[in-house]
Amino acid sequence: MSKLGLKWTNPSEDSRALSTDIEAKCIYTHYLSAGITSTATTISPDPVFRPSSEVWYPDGSVVLVVRDVGFRVYPGILRQQSQRLAEILDESTKPGGTMDDGSVVVWLDYNSAEAVERLLKVMHNPAVQVNETLPFTVLCTLLDVSTHFKVTHIRLSTILALYHFFPPTLEQYWQTKDARRTISIGDVFLAANIARKTNTFSLLVSVLTFCVNQSSEVIHHGVPYSYSSATGNREGYGSGRIELLQENKLAILQARAKFPHLARTITLRDVFFPFPSSLCNRARCIAAKQDVGSKILQGSSIFEDSGFVSPLSEFRGLVESMAVRGSCAECCADMKECVRVGREEVWEKIPGVFGFDGGHSEWRRLVLEDGVNELSGIDSTVGFHAGEEAPAVERNLSKGIARRQRSRPSSQSCVVA
Repeated sequence: MSKLGLKWTNPSEDSRALSTDIEAKCIYTHYLSAGITSTATTISPDPVFRPSSEVWYPDGSVVLVVRDVGFRVYPGILRQQSQRLAEILDESTKPGGTMDDGSVVVWLDYNSAEAVERLLKVMHNPAVQVNETLPFTVLCTLLDVSTHFKVTHIRLSTILALYHFFPPTLEQYWQTKDARRTISIGDVFLAANIARKTNTFSLLVSVLTFCVNQSSEVIHHGVPYSYSSATGNREGYGSGRIELLQENKLAILQARAKFPHLARTITLRDVFFPFPSSLCNRARCIAAKQDVGSKILQGSSIFEDSGFVSPLSEFRGLVESMAVRGSCAECCADMKECVRVGREEVWEKIPGVFGFDGGHSEWRRLVLEDGVNELSGIDSTVGFHAGEEAPAVERNLSKGIARRQRSRPSSQSCVVA
């Protein structure tokens, strides 16, 4: 029994005991949650928690409790970095509150103790790096929890780390294909849902762009949620499947109908709507374009078995296919340039496909609203500039992301949250 009734309970003493971690050294009962009514809560009559093995500073003066885990921390550090935590502490640390060994006990309204633990580790230890070397699911939970508690600098660092997988520029998006192959579809759906929940729209549009390429069945019904490499659990997914939020599903399904149209009318317009300047009258060149175009229209694309064609594809097989069919070198070169220019034009339209304004500088607006330019590496010197044309904006942002990645310490030299 600790001071003022905060008791530790063994499984043999209380049938309500709950195992929360396969590596936990002690198992304790949940505190009674019926009395919790807000972020700074009404205290239940007999609160119970187990101390965190990762965040428990002996000289800390506040114990934060999330679900059944307690974190003894330094309130000054929290106040400096989080407006919301400062407000919660102001409300909860008034005279007469519950104490434990001289520390004020404060309950936080959040569904994952593990996520809060990671957040507190980053807030208390400057050596903990938030970058793309962290497991993808850890980055997703950090984005959610840092947004929830308004820890702006950690939210921004997390967004930049997630840009390593889903960047807001076409150049970087294509260069990060290998990074995306390291994560599961279930984790991608998790990222889409958290990006929607946290209003991180530049990230959301990039993730949804990837999701459009999934099958309709997967988009509708979700996927089995594999055990996380970071946590080894399936917390929050009792059914064993993860599904997209309904709003994300609708956005993706609508985009699946628009993407092939963008491919035909923009990226591949020289196939379907050749301009006079690029029109070749050679019979073999015309026949080659007609053959390729008919296959796309019939849904028997030479690029995708399903007939779905992404307007962002480089269509390398297209030029080769035309050459095999007898197209001249000039037509092949014109087609390659048409695809290059078309992909850039389509990328600027992607936000509009998912329901945003879709103007010429919409990506720019979304990135700025997410606050990314406030971080080193993507600032006023390498980020967006007023009045800049979209291609230049994209190149500068790509350089900023790349520069920040080169300046990060290696995974071997940093502490991992």
